[in-house]
Amino acid sequence: MPNKSQLDLLIEVYREAQIRLISIVSGKYGAGTKTYYNSILKQLEQLMKQLSVETGKYIEMSVPKEYKKALDATYKYFKKNKLKMKQPDMFARIHSDAVYELSREMQYHINQGISQAGRRVIRYLDSSRDNALRQSGLRASAVKISAGQTVLDMQADLLERLSEDGFLTVQYGSGKRAYQVGLDTYTAMVARSTTREAGNLARKNQLIENGYDLMIMTEHYPTCEICAMYQGRVYSISGKDKRFPPLEEVFSGGYMNTHPNCRHSVVPFIEEMQSSEEIENAIEKSNKPFEDNRSDSEKSLYTEQQTENRHMRADRYQYERYKARLGSDSPSTFSAFRRIKKADGEKWKELQKKYRNSK
Repeated sequence: MPNKSQLDLLIEVYREAQIRLISIVSGKYGAGTKTYYNSILKQLEQLMKQLSVETGKYIEMSVPKEYKKALDATYKYFKKNKLKMKQPDMFARIHSDAVYELSREMQYHINQGISQAGRRVIRYLDSSRDNALRQSGLRASAVKISAGQTVLDMQADLLERLSEDGFLTVQYGSGKRAYQVGLDTYTAMVARSTTREAGNLARKNQLIENGYDLMIMTEHYPTCEICAMYQGRVYSISGKDKRFPPLEEVFSGGYMNTHPNCRHSVVPFIEEMQSSEEIENAIEKSNKPFEDNRSDSEKSLYTEQQTENRHMRADRYQYERYKARLGSDSPSTFSAFRRIKKADGEKWKELQKKYRNSK
C-alpha cells in the first residue's frame, strides 16, 4: 500500500472527528437535558479546536512545499532546455509574500467551514432540546416523565436531524445552487485548490521575475463546462501581448484557479521552443470564442463521474454512522462497506438490521 499523503492524513483526522461526534451524540451523559446538552457543547468545542490546530500544521508545511516544488520544477525545465532562468529564491519578497497570502487564505476558509459546521450542530442541538422539553411537558399531565426519557427524546431528534443532513457539514454555493457537503470534503477541496493555486502562482511569479510573459493551460478529458472554455489556450501574464488573451481572463476572481477543486494548471509557454506553425495554431486556438465546446459524449462522461463522486460521499457518511454506532460489528473498511451495500444481499440486510436495533 502506498504511503498516505499529508492531505490523506489530515482528512482522516476530520473523519475521525465526525465519527467521534456521532458517538458523543449517541452516548449518555447524565440524567438531565442540561447535562447532556452541556456535554455535547464542551466536546464539540474540543473537536473544533483540534481540527483547527491540525489544519494549521498541515498548511504550515504543505503550502510552502508545493510552492517551492513548482519553482524548482520550472527552474529545472528551463535549464534542461538551455533557457535563461535565475535560481529561484524562496526568501525573495515576491515568493514569501505569495506563500503568506496563500496560507492565510487557506486557514481562513477552512476555519470558516469549521465554525459553520459547529454552528449547524449547535442549532440542531438547541432545536432538539426544545422539542424534547416541549414533548415531555405535553405528556407530563398524563404520564410521569423522567429526565432520562427527555434526554432520549432529545437524542433521537438530534440524531435524526444530523443523519438526514449529515454530521459536520458546510453549505457550499449560494441561492438555489447551495447544498451541504461534509466538512472533510470541504477541507479536502480547499486544500487541493490552494496547493494547485500555489503551483500556478509560483510558476507565474517565476516567469515574471525572469522576463517571460506567456503561459498555457493544461487540458483534461473529461472536463467541466467552465474549464472547457479556457483549457489549451495560451495567455499573456501582463496582458500586453495582444496575440493572446490576458491571463486575468481565466483568473478573474482573484484566485489562481478557475474554480474550486480544479485540476488544471497554467505552465510556461516558451516561444523559442515552438515552430512558426505551432505559434500560429496557438494564436488561432487562443482567440476562439470562450464557450463550452465539449461533445455530448464528454458531457455525459463528466456527469457520470460527478454522480459517482456524490454517491461515494453519501456512502462515506453512511459508513461513518454505521461505524460509530456498531463499532467492531461494522465492516472494517469503507471499501468493504461499499461492496456489501452494492451486493444488496443477506450481509447488507443483516448489517441494516443491526444498525436499526442498536442503541
